[in-house]
Amino acid sequence: MTPPTLNITIKRIGDAERHEYEATLTRADNKAEISVNTFTFDPNLLIDMEPQWMLDKAVPRTIDDTVRGDKTAQEYAEEQAQKLAGYGERLYGFLFGDGQALESFLKYNDAYAQSTHLALALHSNAAVLWRLPWEYIHDGREFLALHGKFQLSRRPYELGELARDPIQLPLRLLVIVSSPEDQVELNTEKEISAIQEALDDAERRGLIRTEYLDDATLEAIGDALKTFNPHVIHYTGHGVYKRQEARSYLALEKENGRTQLAGIRELRPHLQNAPALRLALLSGCQTAQTSDSDAFSGVATGMLEAGIPAVVAMQFSILDSSGIRLARAFYTALAQGERLAAAMQATRIALWQFEEGPGYDWGIPALYLRTAGMVLVDADQDLSGLSNLTGLAGSSLINIGGLPLPRHFVGRKGERRQLRRALRDNQTKSAFIRGIGGMGKSSLAAKLAQRPGVALDGLLVIRCNEVDALDIPGKIASFLQGQGVPGHAEAGNMLLNPTLAPADRAQRAAQLVADRRYLFVFDNFESVQAVPGTGETPALSNVAAPVPGTTATAYEVADANLAGLLRGLLTANWRSFCLFTGRYCWRGYEEVVQQDVGLEIHLPELTAPQTMMLMNNLS
Repeated sequence: MTPPTLNITIKRIGDAERHEYEATLTRADNKAEISVNTFTFDPNLLIDMEPQWMLDKAVPRTIDDTVRGDKTAQEYAEEQAQKLAGYGERLYGFLFGDGQALESFLKYNDAYAQSTHLALALHSNAAVLWRLPWEYIHDGREFLALHGKFQLSRRPYELGELARDPIQLPLRLLVIVSSPEDQVELNTEKEISAIQEALDDAERRGLIRTEYLDDATLEAIGDALKTFNPHVIHYTGHGVYKRQEARSYLALEKENGRTQLAGIRELRPHLQNAPALRLALLSGCQTAQTSDSDAFSGVATGMLEAGIPAVVAMQFSILDSSGIRLARAFYTALAQGERLAAAMQATRIALWQFEEGPGYDWGIPALYLRTAGMVLVDADQDLSGLSNLTGLAGSSLINIGGLPLPRHFVGRKGERRQLRRALRDNQTKSAFIRGIGGMGKSSLAAKLAQRPGVALDGLLVIRCNEVDALDIPGKIASFLQGQGVPGHAEAGNMLLNPTLAPADRAQRAAQLVADRRYLFVFDNFESVQAVPGTGETPALSNVAAPVPGTTATAYEVADANLAGLLRGLLTANWRSFCLFTGRYCWRGYEEVVQQDVGLEIHLPELTAPQTMMLMNNLS
């Protein structure tokens, strides 16, 4: 049952220099006025700044060392919670004065006394009040948000309500994982695991479809919004508030893996391509911060203005562990059919009781609703046959020069960064990705080709399991000859010159195209290695050797001509890059690595969250 709503409207009265404001409490159903309270707020007062600093520097209560003077973390957390209660009374006084009018109303209106939604609407001339942590209002006995009877939400007054019909299942959730290489690493995998755990039953029943995107560039996000058209987006990553610009940003990724700050101006054109979008959860620090003069300069409020009816954002920095707990509690409540306000109420209580958190960061998430009683999913929908839904039509794989790539590639971010750095480094000429079958070697190569981080002049993919080893030199030669660039036809001819040794002609050909940057991918390289049982091979002692310090065996390339040609390319002085993927170690490649001109990456098995993400994206 949807609880009744009380609206609290705040606006400035008089000149800005007077710092005077008026809070009006009314019933949402008949607009009847309950109370009007005037108060003064000066943003430069220490009494209002100190709680914000405290919330931005939360300390887990489980750590053992002292954090302030002779206090333990637990004692410090309890002291901070008491300070917040005192400050919450100040906020309560701003809204309700002595509170008698509200208490009297609740006393004589049973429906409101049982459960009430408090919807805070801030006028544009009161934008400076957005920064206040209203979620901590305290009536002198307890925090209203932890009372169990009160649900809290916010919205900019000028936007008014935005009614949207409940969605028809399955619900489409897009999880965006941003982890730029120049930012502090977050435990995004654990947060994703919490989401998966909360939604597992709903996904198996066909009630929800989830896609994971950890290639968090603006272009990739825009493509995912347009093609997947999600109902919900969940952003996990860093958030940044730049006070000098009075704007908040999401820390997305550039093509080279470094940070690209994206505010609402950058995000809005892409959000317009997802008309089904109902909810955005921004699990990034300070994503709810906005300007003292422009309420819509923040990411969260800007999304509301862009037409998204519900946003959850963080007012201050939030601990990694608390963000994970938030995701688990919020999505568990949504999966159980709770309304958004009720789901957030359950989430606050979960954070309050979370032993690994500070115990007082439950008010950091802010729920913005343009419709107080918003229902996300149609509870009366006929679910018969729902499990047979397959979602959007079309292949879940895209073709990158002949390499298969899941439409939303997940995992292997560390390895992708290594490869992009190697590609940018003119000293490193090659990389060898090794691992057992099914570990994503080909997809990793495809992802590098799709997003190399540097400008490429061309891409050649040779799937070694689909061609004869004798034809590989000819394919490279044809590729160079087809570029139509001076010197390339000669380079192609040089590669095939039978009068020169293979390594010599490879290096001479590379010299002719040294000023160009090509990416050559040799996929399924084990198909050309002299592995016992894969065809006619020379004597094993000539082509195989144990890898020192391991139980692995390294195998040489079976064809002597191809082996020599590749050795020449690996040590050539050119700007191009050779990438190999294979199951077995490559005999002799360790020397290339030791010379700092090659990189070998051994792929470990996928983690459980990565495996689930991959299966979801391919299903």
